[in-house]
Amino acid sequence: VAEFSQLKSYWKKLITEVFDHSYMCNEEDALIPVLKSTNPECRLLVFPGDPTTELISVIMFAKMQNFVHSSEIRHFVRITGINIEETPTNSLTCDR
Repeated sequence: VAEFSQLKSYWKKLITEVFDHSYMCNEEDALIPVLKSTNPECRLLVFPGDPTTELISVIMFAKMQNFVHSSEIRHFVRITGINIEETPTNSLTCDR
């Protein structure tokens, strides 16, 4: 049995402070300089390619694994997958 408040808190922070209301774009997106110059505080999430759901799930999976491996809950928790639902009928799971 493990206390999941740390994991839940980290996940919520990752979603709200990184992904939520961010403009997700390819690092070569022509809008990046425009957005930075017109709104320096805009939230850009730049990817090394198109920000597909598959790539986002791989990044989220890696972030959660790194968090667990670097915390004291590593002895009790193992991340086995991340499931992302694009729509009620379309989802994917990243499991390594």
